[in-house]
Amino acid sequence: MSKVIGIDISKQTFDVSWKEKDKYVSMAFPNNQEGFHSFLKHLKKGNHCVMEASGTYYLKLAMFLHMRKMHVSVVNPLVIKRYCQMKLTRTKTDKKDAQMICAYGLSEKPEFWQPDAPYIKEMNGILTTLEGYEKIATQISNQMEAERQLDTINTSAKESKEGVLAHIEKEIGKLMDELADMAQKHCPETLALLKTIPGIGTKTAIVLIAITGNFEYFEDVRALCAYCGICPRIHKSGTSVKGKEHIVKMGNGRIRKLLYLCTWSAQKSNPQCKELKERLEAKGKPVKVIKVAMANKLLRMAFGVVKSEKGYNPNMGLKSAA
Repeated sequence: MSKVIGIDISKQTFDVSWKEKDKYVSMAFPNNQEGFHSFLKHLKKGNHCVMEASGTYYLKLAMFLHMRKMHVSVVNPLVIKRYCQMKLTRTKTDKKDAQMICAYGLSEKPEFWQPDAPYIKEMNGILTTLEGYEKIATQISNQMEAERQLDTINTSAKESKEGVLAHIEKEIGKLMDELADMAQKHCPETLALLKTIPGIGTKTAIVLIAITGNFEYFEDVRALCAYCGICPRIHKSGTSVKGKEHIVKMGNGRIRKLLYLCTWSAQKSNPQCKELKERLEAKGKPVKVIKVAMANKLLRMAFGVVKSEKGYNPNMGLKSAA
């Protein structure tokens, strides 16, 4: 049986733990190349290293181990947190966290991690930059609108903000063009398939390619919907607990927002979305619920056309086409 090593990573150090004769062996190393090589001396081929996706701190160690043929799993920190809660863990230290990650790896046997293709890394890096720029642009625009209403803005301040906003918008345009070029260069087939779906435009298609690793990260559409945060959470128990259904917002907020915006055109141009909207309206569902359902439908269509390698079929799933 291969050894499972739990790894808790921080900016400066990482703690590791594994079991030997029902007892944990724990060590700590600096989070740098020297520490990586020291840790490697304790490993053998076939060992399974399990770590959390702690910001960007895990990436260098994960890549170091992967390149040396070690099995690596990278787990969502929320999953580990819930596992610790289930085990009623009260102690919170780096050493204890590494032990709990080891215990999780032994019991759950998470899938092995694969590094992103270089172009996917670049695309996601650009998306992160874009998200930051868009937040700044929105903040400046909101400030300018408030100041226009109050008529209190200084002329120099107004010109400064207009200049900054124009520069940011120009940079956003340049980065979006670069993203489009990368998507067209590395995965033109996927881009073309996604754009056959009425309601999904170039921008949404590009973001879908980046966050799904060109749809290689997911083999199950339900997992993709959960990752994007547009699957419903139901909270009901017995006859007394009847909570409202709502989406799980723990997924990728950027694509969730884009898919929601796509529903405005999809409700008119996409036959399946149009039928879904009419059916839910007849049941008296609120507008927001209908929009989320259509966003979910669009995401399932995207997954379907890419995995099947067939373009959008306007009659697929329609009752009238049966």
